[in-house]
Amino acid sequence: MASLAIPYFSSKTELILITLPLNILFAYIPWVVKMIMLCRHKTYDNAHPRLYISSLENDALAGNNAARMILRLNSATLNGIEMVAVWSAAPIATMMFSDVPTWSVTLTALFLSFRIIYYFLYIFIDHRMISYLRTFFFYLAWCCPIMMLFEAAHYIGDRAMNENVLLSTTV
Repeated sequence: MASLAIPYFSSKTELILITLPLNILFAYIPWVVKMIMLCRHKTYDNAHPRLYISSLENDALAGNNAARMILRLNSATLNGIEMVAVWSAAPIATMMFSDVPTWSVTLTALFLSFRIIYYFLYIFIDHRMISYLRTFFFYLAWCCPIMMLFEAAHYIGDRAMNENVLLSTTV
């Protein structure tokens, strides 16, 4: 009877891997809330949803708070989907090219925390001065995958340098 080889993942890599679907889930939570609000909106046009969303901009400018909230939820969803691509590369590169140090796990936890705070500020805070705080948390979250990619690149460079040193000493 043939056995199936199952790869071993440490708890650190499992934590980093679970953030990939979590990030997608976090991106679509505002979408679900938006759909619930749209269903409560009596004039929702499901045949032309993008046209309907763009028509809400005039209502939002006129002071309709429900239209403003729906537009904010829509924008939060789009921003979350954009961040999925940035985030997905970082854990995969870290797991492929480094030994998954504790620093990557810390960056993973920070990224998820910053994104949750960012979503909260994006959806519920409509004040101009506090919106700068939202931008600050966006960049804090954005720095986490960038630092992980730099860490993976550092490990690639170390490996290449060690291989060159080994090759030069054997010749």
